[in-house]
Amino acid sequence: MYRITEEINTHLESHINLLYEYDTVEIDTLLFLKIKKSELDLHHNIPVKTKHLANNYLTTYLISEKQSYEQRQESLGTSRTLLIPINIENIKIVGLALFIDKDNQLIRAIYIDVDQEPAPDELKPILKSAYSGNCNIENMSILLTTNKHSNAVIVIESLLLIARSQLEKILLNNEDLLNLRSIHIKLLEENFPTLHFAEKQRTRISDFKKKKTYQLSYLTQHRDHLLSPELNNSFFKLRQNLQKTNDESLNKMVCRKLSKLPAFSSLSSKDYIIERIAGGSNVSYKIKTSFGDFFLRISRRIYSVIAQLYENEGANIKHAETLNICAKLRHYNPNDGTLMTDFVQSTEILSPAKFESDESCTYLENFVSQLYKLHSSPMRFKNDVNVFDRLKTLFLFIAGEINDFFPFHECQSLLSDVLKVEALLNNYHAKKVPSHNDANPYNALLTKNGLILIDWERSGNNDPAWDLAYLSLSSHLSSNQEEKMLSIYRDFGAQDSTLENRIFLFKPIIEIWKTFWLIFQALDENDILSKDDFTCLAQKRLENCKSLLNETFSYQLADSPNVRLTRIR
Repeated sequence: MYRITEEINTHLESHINLLYEYDTVEIDTLLFLKIKKSELDLHHNIPVKTKHLANNYLTTYLISEKQSYEQRQESLGTSRTLLIPINIENIKIVGLALFIDKDNQLIRAIYIDVDQEPAPDELKPILKSAYSGNCNIENMSILLTTNKHSNAVIVIESLLLIARSQLEKILLNNEDLLNLRSIHIKLLEENFPTLHFAEKQRTRISDFKKKKTYQLSYLTQHRDHLLSPELNNSFFKLRQNLQKTNDESLNKMVCRKLSKLPAFSSLSSKDYIIERIAGGSNVSYKIKTSFGDFFLRISRRIYSVIAQLYENEGANIKHAETLNICAKLRHYNPNDGTLMTDFVQSTEILSPAKFESDESCTYLENFVSQLYKLHSSPMRFKNDVNVFDRLKTLFLFIAGEINDFFPFHECQSLLSDVLKVEALLNNYHAKKVPSHNDANPYNALLTKNGLILIDWERSGNNDPAWDLAYLSLSSHLSSNQEEKMLSIYRDFGAQDSTLENRIFLFKPIIEIWKTFWLIFQALDENDILSKDDFTCLAQKRLENCKSLLNETFSYQLADSPNVRLTRIR
C-alpha cells in the first residue's frame, strides 16, 4: 500500500477549503507542473488536457494523438503513457492512464475513480475505435478515510503515481488532502499567479462543485435507474435551475454595471429588461427600456493582452460614427472594456454561407463598400496597429499559460516564417489607414439603413490589405469571389497596385492570429464552446496557416500586381 504523504512535507496551509473542487484549467496546469517537477520525461509521460467523455471529444483526441505519433518519425520505437483527466457529465473528475507500446498499440488501461466505480460502459468502445482491439480496463485501488470532496486532487496525484510506476493501493486521509492542497497552492501561485488559485480555493465553492454536490447525492439514491425517464426529467429541471441561478447572478452583475451609467443611475432594475444575446469573446446583452433599446458589452476578464485593445476603441468608434458605418456609442470605459451603444435591429444576419450562395455578390459589395468608406476617410484613428507586434504579444501570453494544452511547439516553429513574411510586407511600405481589423461576416449587421460594422476593439490605422484578406478568409471566398472583391474595391476608387500581393502575404498571418485567439478563448474558459471545440478549431487554423505559408514561400512577390516570381525555397 502506498501512502501519498511519504512524498510531501507536513506543513499545513491554513484556510484551505476542502469544498473547493479544482476547475479544468487548474487540473490541467497542476498535472503538467507535477509531472515536470518530478523530472519525468514529458515525451514518455504525457499529461493530457481534461477531456469530456461525451460528444466524441475523447475519441477525437485519441485518434488524433495516435496519428500524430505515427507522423513524428523521431518518436517511432518509443513507448508512452497518456495521463488523462476526464470530466464525467460535470458530475465528477476521473482519471485514465493509457500505456501505449513502441508499435503504437494500447497494452494497458488504468481507470481512477474516487468512488471506486467501474469504468463507464462507453469507455471500452472509445478505446477500441482508437486502437482497434480489446483492452481490459483496470481500476486503481484507492482507500479513503476522508470525504470525497477532493476528487480532482486525488486524480492528479494518482496519475502522477502511475507515471512513476507506483501502482499499489493508495491510502488517503484528511491530513493528506490538506497537505496536497497546500502543495498545489504553492505550485500554482509560484508558476501561474494569474490564476489567483490561493484566493479562489479559500473563498468559494466552484460552480462545478455546486452542480456536483446535487448530482452526486441524486446519483447515490438512483444509481440503478440512470436511464429512467424520471431521472432524466430531474436532471433537466436541475439544469434549468442552474441556468436560472446563473442568469440571476449575471443580471445582478449587469445591474451593478448599469447603475454606474448616467442614463441608468436613477433607475431601478424594474425599469429595464436584460436579455443575454450571442457574443464571441465578450458577454453581450440587450437592455430594453422605455427610452430605447441598447447593446451592452462586458469583457469576461481583463488581461494585459486584452487591455491594450480597449485603450482606443471608444475614440475610434466615435470617428466611425461620422461615416455612418457603426452604431451610436453611448458609453465606453477603456479600463474594463464596458461598452454601450444603441441596439441595432438587423434585418438579416451575415455568415460565410451567405457569401458562398450570393451569386450577385450583393453582400460582398455592401461589406466592401463600408470598408472602402472607412479606408478612404481623411480622418485617422487614434492608434496605429502593427499586427506582428500584436501577434507576438498574444504568443508570449499564451506561451506562459498553455503548457501542453495545445501542440504549441508547432506554433513556435512557424515564428521564423512569420518574421520572413513581416520583412516581405515591410518592403511594400503600405500607407496605414483607418481599419476595422476584424472584418468577418459575424461582425456585420444588415439593417434597413444598410450594413453596419460592430466589434471595434481591434480597430486602428493599418494596411487596408489586412481587412480585405480577413474578409476573404473569414467568408471562405473562392478565387473568383476574391477577384470580384478586389474589382469592387477598385471600382470605388482605390488605386493600389500591390494590394493583391499584400492580401496574399497577410493570409497566413491572419490564420496564425486566429489560432492564437482561439487558444486564448479556451484558456479564458469562454463558454460559447467547449475547450475541446476551441482546440479543434485552433488546430484547423494552424493547418491552414502551414498550407498558406508553404504557398507563400513558393514565390517571390514582385512590386506589381499578379506577378509572382522566383521561388524562395
